[in-house]
Amino acid sequence: DTFRITGVTHLIVISGSHIALVAGLIYWLTLKLWTHLNILRFSPPRAAALASLFTAIFYASLAGYVIPTKRAVIMLGLVMVANFFQRQLSPLQSFAIALLAMLIFNPTMLLSIGFWLSFLAVALILYRIAGRLKSPPNWLNGVDIQLTVSLGLSPLLLFFFGQTSLISPLVNFIAVPIVELVVVPFALIHVVLMFSFPWLADKFFVALNFVLQ
Repeated sequence: DTFRITGVTHLIVISGSHIALVAGLIYWLTLKLWTHLNILRFSPPRAAALASLFTAIFYASLAGYVIPTKRAVIMLGLVMVANFFQRQLSPLQSFAIALLAMLIFNPTMLLSIGFWLSFLAVALILYRIAGRLKSPPNWLNGVDIQLTVSLGLSPLLLFFFGQTSLISPLVNFIAVPIVELVVVPFALIHVVLMFSFPWLADKFFVALNFVLQ
């Protein structure tokens, strides 16, 4: 109920932003590691693209490939494949291809509420960031995107659920960086520690629970 009222349910599930975060981290780590290993079969950017793509596919499988995760994996996969072959692909192109691919393989997605909410949210974000000659400061950009997505999704939320959260932009402005930059990364570290250092994993869990609360 708390997540629903404050409009942060999307942060608690495995969302597209979580997949991008994990895939981006693996991309960066692979890029640095591959450069130091000096392996010539693939260039560091190509190796990082492959590692990032496989990570996204595996991580999304944890959520059972629901609509938001499918969209995120397809869009990220297109960018990584383009990166591997040294081609340019705009965010709008990857969005359009992902939309087309999902509807070709499963046209009944048009009847899903999650389909409309997921793709509309990304479309609103692309609308706000695409074609800018100069990007505003990060905090102002965050406010802009949160207001745009919250206001843009409100008609659909009212139509499908009969309610929307008026405090969602403010709550998300605070919650998004905390969850994305603290809770998710350290939760993944916690999973690894569970198998090797359980006592340390317990301390991580207590700290993460405090942050989430």
